[in-house]
Amino acid sequence: MSDPLPAIEKAVRSGRLISDADLQIFWRLPPTKRLDEDDRTIATGPYLATPLRQADGRRLWRLSRGIETPANPNSPTSRIIALPLPGMRCLQGAHHQLTAPTYIKDDFAPAEILAETLARLSQREPDFVAAGTTDAGLAGLRQSRILADAAALEDDWRAWIRPEIKWAMDQFGMHERVSGLEVQMTVHGDGAFYRTHRDVSDSVETDTRIVTFVYYLSRSPRPFSGGQLKLYDYRCVEGIWRQAETFRLIEPEPNRLILFPACFLHEVLPVESLSGAFADSRFTVNGWVHR
Repeated sequence: MSDPLPAIEKAVRSGRLISDADLQIFWRLPPTKRLDEDDRTIATGPYLATPLRQADGRRLWRLSRGIETPANPNSPTSRIIALPLPGMRCLQGAHHQLTAPTYIKDDFAPAEILAETLARLSQREPDFVAAGTTDAGLAGLRQSRILADAAALEDDWRAWIRPEIKWAMDQFGMHERVSGLEVQMTVHGDGAFYRTHRDVSDSVETDTRIVTFVYYLSRSPRPFSGGQLKLYDYRCVEGIWRQAETFRLIEPEPNRLILFPACFLHEVLPVESLSGAFADSRFTVNGWVHR
């Protein structure tokens, strides 16, 4: 194996965040040494221009995928992405753009699971309550409802979605240890929407979210229009990450599962129900992977 130090030093000098393991190699520290925040700050010294303390939990992102050449250089796991946050400094150069990564799996669940879940949700209209937000700045920017008591359904879906998480995180170049899955059942009826936001913030409820997942349920053909997921790219403007004008529009096809890093800005476009009936709404099993 080639010496990883030049690759790590180059990344550190460029301002890319690195992991504890990379710092240990870079400074030739024993693998058993645990680094605290002060150690990290000292270890990166004058090289690291990007702050280690980030609004989404101050997490560090590994660089290890870039140290060795993968056996298959075209493998999605060989890609390195520096996950940004709005307002965070970027050192990649003026107008550098980062495309929002996605992991999509169609025909995710057996037909009977889709039908059973949709039937159970459709019968519980009184149990859906208005969804809020942990960010006061987003008040009034969301119109949707979540199922107040869905413990049994949530446990089932945790088990079904969990196997896909590793594949998605590998594709995103993420190597965080998963501490748990947060799951909820959401409905967007006629006129419902969720304006541009991201799913991780300084609040204690959301600061450990690293991946967002959404599973779409509805009758076929879809009894509504709209409701697409609009996932925005990032653009480096004057040294700061900003929302780009470019985006990906993902259709809420029944039985589709999508995962993406929770730090990327996104919105749910307004839904227009053809009948107005609750059963013809845009249902989702959605949630977050926590570090």
